[in-house]
Amino acid sequence: MCFSADASFGLSAILVPAGAYCVWSAAAKNKTYLGLAIIPWAFAAQQFCEGLVWNGVDQDDPGLARNAAFFYLYFALAFWPFWIPFCTFLTEHNARRKRLWAVFAVLGFVGGVMLYLPLLLEPQVLIVDAMGHAIAYDITQSAAFRVMPVVSWQVLYVVIVGTPPLISPSRGFVFLGCALVVAATVSQVFYWYAFISVWCFFAAILSLYLCLSFRRLALPG
Repeated sequence: MCFSADASFGLSAILVPAGAYCVWSAAAKNKTYLGLAIIPWAFAAQQFCEGLVWNGVDQDDPGLARNAAFFYLYFALAFWPFWIPFCTFLTEHNARRKRLWAVFAVLGFVGGVMLYLPLLLEPQVLIVDAMGHAIAYDITQSAAFRVMPVVSWQVLYVVIVGTPPLISPSRGFVFLGCALVVAATVSQVFYWYAFISVWCFFAAILSLYLCLSFRRLALPG
């Protein structure tokens, strides 16, 4: 698979109307799903940022690549680990599972801060480059990886992001959770050097499935 600026910008453009449909459906059917509904828009913004990273790399403009990378990594490292369990918390009715998702959201928030804040404090540790037709965000020199190794962070990340949809009462979200875990596994096995970029690209594509889930969502009363 060949990733590129065109692929990122193109996916971003597709996700904008997809997000609009999801938001419209959630507003009309069940407002507690609005958090989930904006996920395609968030991925659209993230993929647009990666398109700018590609442009910076291709045009030998390290300033553009680095600045866009910091916006991209905000979504990858800080936003998604919190937002996915938080959205699940908002839509959950079972009190026990609601408490579980609250814990996951807190863990995601804390983990996201631990991953992203050191990059802002020491921006020089971020290395951005194109490797094997994908963008490699090398953040291994960050202070976060003196606390835990890279693989441990990756496992924790996938657990926090993938578990909420996996044990959702909705079969559609269970499918989405399984697909996210498979995408993470494929990304690690075949694109380990660019895991962040490739897994987020796959996840962005999978977020289009939310359109089908919202179409199936029943109207109130």
